[in-house]
Amino acid sequence: SGLVHVRVKAFVDTLRQSDRVEAFGWLRRLKPPQNPGQYDWAQAGARRGVLVSLDCNQAASLQLLDQSDPRPGIIQRLRDHVRAALLDDQLLDNSDAASLLDALILGRREGIERDMEEVFVRTGCAHYLAVSGFHVGIVACFVWFATRVTGFGRRLQAIVVMLVVVLYAVIADPRPPILRATIMAVAILLSLMGRRRPSLLGSLSLAAFIILLVNPTALFDVGFQLSFTAVAAVVYLRPAVAALVPFSGGRRARPDTIDAVAEAVGDQKSLGRRVANWFAVLVSVSLGAWLASLPIVAGTFGRVAPWGWIDSVIAFFAVIPVMFFGFIKLLLGLVLPPLAPVANVPLAAFASCLLWVMDLLGRVPGTIVQVPAPPIWLAVIYYAALVAIVAWRFGRLRGRVVHVYVGALAVGTALWLLLPAYPPGVRVTQLAVGRGTSTVIEMPDGRVWIYDAGTSGSIDPGAKIVVPYLRHRGIRRVDGIILSHANLDHFGGALSIVDAVRCGPVYLSPYFASHSDFSGPAGVLLAELMRRGHPVETIHAGSALDMGPSTDAEILWPAAESHAGLSVNDSSLVIRLTTDHGAILLTGDIGDIPQQWLIANEEVSADVLVLPHHGAVTSSTASFVNAVRPDRLVRSSFVRTAESPELARLAGDLPIFNTVDSGAVEIMLGPGPIQIRGYAD
Repeated sequence: SGLVHVRVKAFVDTLRQSDRVEAFGWLRRLKPPQNPGQYDWAQAGARRGVLVSLDCNQAASLQLLDQSDPRPGIIQRLRDHVRAALLDDQLLDNSDAASLLDALILGRREGIERDMEEVFVRTGCAHYLAVSGFHVGIVACFVWFATRVTGFGRRLQAIVVMLVVVLYAVIADPRPPILRATIMAVAILLSLMGRRRPSLLGSLSLAAFIILLVNPTALFDVGFQLSFTAVAAVVYLRPAVAALVPFSGGRRARPDTIDAVAEAVGDQKSLGRRVANWFAVLVSVSLGAWLASLPIVAGTFGRVAPWGWIDSVIAFFAVIPVMFFGFIKLLLGLVLPPLAPVANVPLAAFASCLLWVMDLLGRVPGTIVQVPAPPIWLAVIYYAALVAIVAWRFGRLRGRVVHVYVGALAVGTALWLLLPAYPPGVRVTQLAVGRGTSTVIEMPDGRVWIYDAGTSGSIDPGAKIVVPYLRHRGIRRVDGIILSHANLDHFGGALSIVDAVRCGPVYLSPYFASHSDFSGPAGVLLAELMRRGHPVETIHAGSALDMGPSTDAEILWPAAESHAGLSVNDSSLVIRLTTDHGAILLTGDIGDIPQQWLIANEEVSADVLVLPHHGAVTSSTASFVNAVRPDRLVRSSFVRTAESPELARLAGDLPIFNTVDSGAVEIMLGPGPIQIRGYAD
């Protein structure tokens, strides 16, 4: 039993929430990743109770059985009413401002432009777009001061704030961060009502207990991890960090109480001194949260924002006025609708100012850095060092012990960054991309090459498969990308790789440009490479290609001279890699004409043959395999070997490693005998 993830590959506008439908499609069990470093959708689905997926190819695959009440539920109606109060026609005409407010105030990120969201991510300020403790705190403070001005008593104030905060959590996106913040706010307000000193650690622990009691798998949600880690850093790490920040009052701050931040401001009588104290507290909070979340961000997203802590502080001063006038607009829209448009002018102005600030921060060099996922042992050392610093700050540990932890962290980080694990021989990994080819070639001196990077599916193989594999392997630079020919299933992920890691030239066959339609995918690739100023080189049979030490890279096809009527597949670059321990032949999509020419004119023998055209059998395939005389065959395909009887008969006793059956196929040429294995085997 469980849930089914239904995907309809067509636009459907006739169904509403709670309608009962009959769905017809392809039912598949969610599979674990077939490539190292790839996201595990099966595991993520299982944690949410989703065990299978159903793909419906057309809108007619869904048939309505029973129609629901056309009126949405109470909560949905409340959300729609609040959103309408916030975003009127005047604001909706400014799509950037409207989508920004929708995300900042209500946590709805569906409508935000991808470029706008990316700049928040690049600067380490994405937490402003996800409703969390910051937003709940703003709402709580806003209502607290409003009720205080109206003369409410302390207990009545706490009750009103509690009700508003819970209502806000119902209206906004109910993700772990806002649930955590809401539970903490309620616990703190109950403490105030009972005239007890609130405990941040106690309320944080209560929030974790309740969320995990309701949904234990929330522990694996990155939003849960980042939210609780950041708050724990504010409670404990911030005072230790504050000692390094001038005017922060870090010497007096106590952990585990709601008074910690208030005490950090101090009792300075000078306004300038008080402002400096507040700014220092803001910096120490941001820096502490950034430090505590660093391994989680690096391990989950494969990149970090080195200036994220200071960018968050700068963005804070642009976010606050937007949220202030946003809540004013929301309040007026709910209570006095005719006056609501008054807030539109300052709201639009401050929203534009925020976007300008974020764009400016996003242009700073080094805003985002791609990093491999840190190993578990390094993350353990990192957090042990943070705990040691906190314990030292509050007199629980001697300074010498802290030096040992920090020294171990420095040594471990240096080993991780400066001593990457190069393969002992030539490692060739045929990634599982369905119908397509993506091959990563790693040399023993650290050089990395990519032969093709594509798939015929709807995903971007560069962003979803190749780049995660590179991060998994700790690869930060690619020396060259060789694209065999101008078919999308062989080059579709190239631009994503170029954008994600430092890359050397892109190598093309002499026929690539002639087979590229200006408005087609290959033409777009060439235009984008030119626009980026990325080097592009043409290679052909006989071209010299220095791929690494003790490795002979021979380009066997196509020849420099023109072959009349050569199809796009037959123009594929054919490369044989030969080492002291064996050879592998990469063939692209060549068909009968190139195969027959190679048999007659070139030495094509190799220990491992990556089958041409994804294992398709033509009239010359048997002769070509006999000429290569391989010990093993590798096939990059979405068709299982058991469903290819003609290929199985041709192979005879030769083992076939098919990516759809075995996942990514890793071939190790030396030292010792050739080793080959499938990731999923």
